[in-house]
Amino acid sequence: MSSPLSWQLLEAVRTCLTRITPGNGYRTNAGATVELEPGQVRNDQDEFLAVVLEGMSAPLNPALRAIGRAVTVAIIAKVPSDRDNAQLRLHEVIEDVERAMQDQRSRFPQGTDFPKFASVERIPQADGLKWVGAVIRYTAHTRR
Repeated sequence: MSSPLSWQLLEAVRTCLTRITPGNGYRTNAGATVELEPGQVRNDQDEFLAVVLEGMSAPLNPALRAIGRAVTVAIIAKVPSDRDNAQLRLHEVIEDVERAMQDQRSRFPQGTDFPKFASVERIPQADGLKWVGAVIRYTAHTRR
């Protein structure tokens, strides 16, 4: 039995993001660490991406309600705050994520829509955290 389409969608997003390396023409090396099971980020870790299912709901389009779900995928980007120009680096990671997600329809399983960019939201830096971050959201639909 294959895994749920929502999980396959997350795996496809992960595959797109692992391309983010300077050798592939990107500004950052954020693709070196892309997790589907995010945990605590070590203080010595460089850029980091986590791909998670943020939510599922009924599709806005009534024609899709009987056959599928609207899915929100959250890509959590983190950059060490003690590096020079950490905020600039975070913007570069965000740009790299958006570029890595372009024109990748062939990587997504049958029964899912190609994710569409929805938003970026800064993660407020809390006391004691040694990173700055953002949540980059994409939306898609899966069919049952």
